[in-house]
Amino acid sequence: MPHPIDRRAAANRPAQAFTLIEVLVVVAIIAVLVAILLPALSAARQQTRRVLCVSNLHTWANAFQTYAGAFGGYIPRDYGGQQYLYVSSGDRWHVLAPEVMSPYLGGPKLPLVPRDQDPFVTKPFDQLTTNKDADDRDLFLAPIFLKMPSLQCPSFPAGTLSESLPTG
Repeated sequence: MPHPIDRRAAANRPAQAFTLIEVLVVVAIIAVLVAILLPALSAARQQTRRVLCVSNLHTWANAFQTYAGAFGGYIPRDYGGQQYLYVSSGDRWHVLAPEVMSPYLGGPKLPLVPRDQDPFVTKPFDQLTTNKDADDRDLFLAPIFLKMPSLQCPSFPAGTLSESLPTG
């Protein structure tokens, strides 16, 4: 058992504090550790984006394969030599494959009507590649399909692409 005088002496002694040098050394060590870890975290984030992008491509490949299985081995074709999703002159969005593939990609299940019965289209099919009626339909559908998760690029902030859509 300690002597009572020793307890009083310990109680009267001032508490020892860290010196300025010790605090600066600890701060420097923490700064070095952060400098080492930040690039690793950035690389991990970029790897996550890459994996998500590859996953989206895989989803599209599976959707095309499922579509082909349902339609005798055929996949949706492009129309008039245009891409599946493109911006024509005048910044008009055209939706081609996403419209057909939407149900296979977890997107909206819109009733697809024949082009000659489509309320957005007032001209014959052979005149649809660049006319305003097709553009109006595509302007209506593009924001719907561009929000589908499989069409989102993880490297771009959310909304970047859809905010660039023309309004009319």
